[in-house]
Amino acid sequence: MAVNHHHPLAGQTSVTIKDLAPYTITLSIPGVASQLDALRTDILREIPHATIHDAETIGQDTIALSEVQPYIFITQKIFQDNHPNLVTIPLETPYTLPYGLIYSNTPSQPVRDLLTFIDDHREALIKKWVS
Repeated sequence: MAVNHHHPLAGQTSVTIKDLAPYTITLSIPGVASQLDALRTDILREIPHATIHDAETIGQDTIALSEVQPYIFITQKIFQDNHPNLVTIPLETPYTLPYGLIYSNTPSQPVRDLLTFIDDHREALIKKWVS
């Protein structure tokens, strides 16, 4: 999960679902991923009065809510360095989200270059993202 640097949870090394209780939680709309649907079910079971902001898409406008509001953004660790004003903190749950790249069957040269870079640096990238 990610929060603004000034958020009360920003200094935590990890948080539980119960820690989310007083805050608005930004989560993808139901049906996007079974793991997120299961997380939503757990949140609502543990915090029946939880406030969940349903995000139809995840983009800069959605992420910005956590930058300017005390919202909690459910995200993946892979995105931990993507926004300078957000702190990514592990949320203690049994769920993980698959992650991958979506690109054209006939990718442009810059996309092919990116894919080559990822392939050439696969082990270092995986080590960074899972540690």
